[in-house]
Amino acid sequence: MIRSAHSRKPLLEDKPEKALTCWGQTPECSAIAVELEDGRMFVFPKSDLLFAEYSGAAPVEKLRLSFSSHEVMLMGHALRTLTVGIQTGSVVWVKSFSEAFGAFLTVGSGHITSIEIQRNAGETDSKGDSL
Repeated sequence: MIRSAHSRKPLLEDKPEKALTCWGQTPECSAIAVELEDGRMFVFPKSDLLFAEYSGAAPVEKLRLSFSSHEVMLMGHALRTLTVGIQTGSVVWVKSFSEAFGAFLTVGSGHITSIEIQRNAGETDSKGDSL
C-alpha cells in the first residue's frame, strides 16, 4: 500500500512531550495523597484537614497543611494555585519534583520542590508506639 504524506502516522518526535505536574485535582475525592521522593505515600482524609497556611516569601514559598494527626510542609514555587485548590477541596494528590525537573513542569501549575511530614505530638503509629 502506498501512503500519501497526508495519511502518514506522526513520528515519535512529532508528538509533544507530556508535561509533569506536582498535583492533581478532582472535586469528587475525599482524601489527599502525599507522595514522597522515597516512594512512600500518605493518604489523609480531607475531613481531617484542620487548616492550611500559605507563606509566599521569597525565595521559596511554603504551604503548611495541618491534619489532625500530621503536619505536611510543602515547599516550592507558585504554590498559591495549590492553596486555592486545597481551599476548594479539589486537590487529591501532591508530589515533589527536584529543581532539575522544573523545565518539564506544566507552565503556571507551580512546582513543589520538597515535602516534609511530621506526626503531631502525642500521636502513635499503628502499633501504638509514639513518635
